[in-house]
Amino acid sequence: MGEPSQPAIAALFELILARAPRIHCLTNTVADTFTANGLLAVGAIPSMTREVTEVGELVASSDGLLVNLGTVGSGGRDGAEQAVTVARARAVPWVLDPVFVDRSPTRATVATNLIAHGPTVLRCNAAEQLALGATPTGLVLAVTGPADRIRLGDRVQTIATGDPMMARTTATGCLASALVTAAVAVWPDPFEATVLSLAGFGQAGAVAAQQAQGPGTFPAVLLDCLARLSVL
Repeated sequence: MGEPSQPAIAALFELILARAPRIHCLTNTVADTFTANGLLAVGAIPSMTREVTEVGELVASSDGLLVNLGTVGSGGRDGAEQAVTVARARAVPWVLDPVFVDRSPTRATVATNLIAHGPTVLRCNAAEQLALGATPTGLVLAVTGPADRIRLGDRVQTIATGDPMMARTTATGCLASALVTAAVAVWPDPFEATVLSLAGFGQAGAVAAQQAQGPGTFPAVLLDCLARLSVL
């Protein structure tokens, strides 16, 4: 796949807007609101509960699942295991974001166990990838940072978009994973979906950084830019 084109990025976000995929998010507690608002900005429908008693029901009626290990806890582990079991049974695409597995061996074990359930996409940073070691074939590996590198088998794409401001606001990485989830929920090729969604997110971040006055105004401007991705 060549460098993502503007029409291809717009086509993805037009499809998200048209399909309004239901995305269930098990995510970092500090990221709940920003993640939900980011999904709403692009036209997806978020749900956020971690309750084991109902998480399976919500995943079963969703089009995509995000599992973010930012604040996993014991209840979060049980909810994640329930969620991915249902996702696998219902063929719901899901994305794993193994936050800080490089700093917690316990969390790395949780992530390794979840990877055995076969996520569609594993989105992490370079330190997290190193902590997890080799990943199974068949999943999309997206290692994000100053330049994002996406791999599926022998398909490799590097994207150099975004802005350093994105690292100065909490939950931007969590939102990136949520947007990838919305993309794989509607786009038939998960590799292309990951590339196009991360490229669009990077472009929105670059524009937002130019327009914002600093890290305080940046999140609101970023949401406005995300809402315009379908009309690039």
